[in-house]
Amino acid sequence: MIYLDNCTTTKPSEGVVGAITSDIWGRVSIPHMKESTLVPQIEKAYKSIRHLLGVGSAGTVTFGDVNLSRFDVLTIGGVVTTEDVLSEMTSQTEVISLSWSSGLTGVLNPIEDIVKVCHDAGVAIHIDVSHAIGCLHWDEGIDADFISFRGEQIHCLQGTCATYKRERGTVNCDNIPGLVALGRAAEESAENRDLMCTEVVRLRDKFERGITEGVSGAVVFFSDSERLPYCTAIGFPGVHGEALSYVLAEKGVFCGCEVHKLEKELVAAGIDAVLARSSLNFGLSRYTTEEDVDRAVKIICDSAVRLQKMSERL
Repeated sequence: MIYLDNCTTTKPSEGVVGAITSDIWGRVSIPHMKESTLVPQIEKAYKSIRHLLGVGSAGTVTFGDVNLSRFDVLTIGGVVTTEDVLSEMTSQTEVISLSWSSGLTGVLNPIEDIVKVCHDAGVAIHIDVSHAIGCLHWDEGIDADFISFRGEQIHCLQGTCATYKRERGTVNCDNIPGLVALGRAAEESAENRDLMCTEVVRLRDKFERGITEGVSGAVVFFSDSERLPYCTAIGFPGVHGEALSYVLAEKGVFCGCEVHKLEKELVAAGIDAVLARSSLNFGLSRYTTEEDVDRAVKIICDSAVRLQKMSERL
């Protein structure tokens, strides 16, 4: 199997799985457990998460998804500009919620500019950094009011997530194994950030070159834009994206599975609707090897060319 759907979810690392031992259980609220190994484990996990987020000792970091239910929230998806934010913002909007990057195309949104626009308008901002965390450096932090990410994007367990909020608050966690696992994943992601920005970029570029050289008319979208180092979206003229995805899965190559969402996002970005329908996205990881890329390119090119020839006869 060649897994190239790391934009959707990632395989938990051995370090993450190994971090969850039989000793990691209980509740710190129980008096006789306060002096156990739980407190040091919890503190270490939160320290690793804070380091990865680049927030230092500021604000509050909690284990769990962001909760904005008490606000009037405007959620904006896909590729977003400051003009998009201003045009959709209303007098009732209290929080703008968006992702730093598209997990389908890898395109980065101009977060610093968007944050400034929101704060100038007196509106708070929530940024989902799930796809960008562990890939980009932001040592000076992000001037956002809320930041969240999902652990499954950084080789942790599904269902794990963390949230930063600017205001101070209490920290609680009922899922200590999940927190410890996320802390370990955060630690590993920080250690491998340079790898993601160098070797994984090299492999992604090699992958893109192989596809465009092997498939007539193949197009790499947004190659001139700032992108995540592991994501790519490619158009295969004359081939239906879903058909190619099915053929690849039958041959053991797993690409992005949200074909319709990708099509919608590409059309919104101005890509021709027919070409958008003929597109797939791929996501590498720090575990993707050169051999994986070489084998995947051959299988994808052979499959796409065969489908192109079939469509010519229709």
